Amino acid sequence: MVSKLTIYTLALASSFTLSCTPQSNTNKVPVVENDTTQVSPPPSTAPALLALVNKADSAVAAENPEQAIAYIERAIRIDEGRPDLWTRLAHLHLQIGEPARSEQLARKAVALSGSRLNFARDAWLAIADAREALGEKEDADKIRRQWQSYRG
Repeated sequence: MVSKLTIYTLALASSFTLSCTPQSNTNKVPVVENDTTQVSPPPSTAPALLALVNKADSAVAAENPEQAIAYIERAIRIDEGRPDLWTRLAHLHLQIGEPARSEQLARKAVALSGSRLNFARDAWLAIADAREALGEKEDADKIRRQWQSYRG
């Protein structure tokens, strides 16, 4: 049987983002922000995401970007609304010589960034790297000039 609290929680999660990082909140209750661009995962998924990202970092260190891609893709399946994961995946695809796919993934990250300019900046710089790898140096330089000086 579904309780009224469960229904309310699901409705709230579908229209607001839960920020699970405490911000001077002494009782450490998640802060609700009115940002409909992304729904964060429940706090219980955070350790799984962290573990997958750490495994991806280890795979990159072991010069195995294909394995790192698999780990990041699994993390995205847990929380597909995180632009930082899409940007990381874009960098990995560029590393294995897939600049067109890299640009596509970075554009997804830009779309998910919303008003969070630090995520948008990282994604646009990934697009610049992909464009350069595609031989579009002028476009890449223009993007870099626009975004490199931004410090979110």
